[in-house]
Amino acid sequence: MQMKSKIGFLISHSDNYYGVELGLHTKALQELEAFAEELGCETVSYGPIKTGEEAVRVRSHFDSLDIDYLVMFIADFTAGDVMTAFEGVSYPVGIWFPKEPHTTGDILLNAVVTANMFASIAQRTYKEPLHCDWYYGDIHDPLVQERLRLNLTVARAKRSIEHATVGILGDVAPTFFNLENHRLPEFFPHMNFLHFNMEQLRAEVARVTEQELAAAKALIRSSCDHMEASEKSLDNSARVYVALKNYLTEHHVDCLAAACWPDFQDEFKIVPCVIYSLLGSELNIPVACEGDIGGAISLLMAKEVSGAVPTLMDLTGIKPETGSLLLWHCGIGSKDLAPETGVKIINHPMLDRKNPNRELMGLSYDYHFKPEALTVLRYSNNGKLLSFQCSVEPSLEGYSGTRGYLNGFTGKGQPFSAADVMDTIFRNGIEHHLIVCPGSIEAALTKLAERMNIPVIEIERYQA
Repeated sequence: MQMKSKIGFLISHSDNYYGVELGLHTKALQELEAFAEELGCETVSYGPIKTGEEAVRVRSHFDSLDIDYLVMFIADFTAGDVMTAFEGVSYPVGIWFPKEPHTTGDILLNAVVTANMFASIAQRTYKEPLHCDWYYGDIHDPLVQERLRLNLTVARAKRSIEHATVGILGDVAPTFFNLENHRLPEFFPHMNFLHFNMEQLRAEVARVTEQELAAAKALIRSSCDHMEASEKSLDNSARVYVALKNYLTEHHVDCLAAACWPDFQDEFKIVPCVIYSLLGSELNIPVACEGDIGGAISLLMAKEVSGAVPTLMDLTGIKPETGSLLLWHCGIGSKDLAPETGVKIINHPMLDRKNPNRELMGLSYDYHFKPEALTVLRYSNNGKLLSFQCSVEPSLEGYSGTRGYLNGFTGKGQPFSAADVMDTIFRNGIEHHLIVCPGSIEAALTKLAERMNIPVIEIERYQA
């Protein structure tokens, strides 16, 4: 469940200047409240204040509210003891200062000097130096809006992630030992890890009504242009989709790590790729298949930062002639990655395929991603985060299932080759499940990692 974050707003000034008289603090507060609300944040304000003694009371007030970010609005020149009160805070601090009303004559605000002094005090006098982001101008100015949007987005995402409920259905896929991680509750102590099993799911399936079944079948059909799977697979998949939808909604699950083989074939004679995709697209509950809990948390990070529907892929191939990497999976996807036309639902392309008498089972999607900018990421089981940006190559190539050839790789604005990316993944033991998310969110993920004390994995240059 997406949680609202609390943004503190502190107004400081002095009597010898004119920021308060000009109403700059009132204007800034109104702008921030509207801006923050759009991003899922609540603003709590205090001030104007002038002294260090007042600042100590403000610090106590904001600490008691458990705020996620503090914006210090310097309406005009303020004494440095105000800043000393915030040493050791648990939340990040940003310093916002307005433009001077005039460019000639007497200076009316002198806020830039105070902002510089406050930032220096935090770096030079605190036992643990604090870096403060700065904002200059009105809320719609480039030197305010872009950075403030990033920081408030990350503040909200951090709170939502740390207090999320992660559903866990079944176990990790057989022999996928690298996906096992028993330390996640240690890394995320406030997360709720909700375990349930196939027996519980069977009980939920038994409660599905005919009306729910019909609606789910219609939804599945509407999610593709062409259906090749059997009516039996459609019917069984629809029942399981409703059952999972009801269970996950009732328990307020934010992301899911779920078994898929052999459990669903044994229990329901289906593959759950389409079901898992629709849980993400329709309920905003992204699913990591094959029981990958670290993958589920990676999906949660991408979802909370981007607002898009991410999905989970395997790194499957290299195309040397275009410098591209193929990311593929056997049928799980996202509506935000699917093309406008040409989406098919098929039987699983590989299941028991060498058996001439095999039972065909669906439902899997089959399509190539639409061309767009993407971010690829993974919160690895070593407690570190890898992320980089790239683009989808216009193509229909690739194996049956969901897929995309990716190129144009960058990390922190620097270009990298497919070999560089591969080398980084192999050298760091990154799990074979990578998260694909629409949009360019590497900067936000890096900021999120910084706020959550998660080390970031840098892309390494390939060497022979």
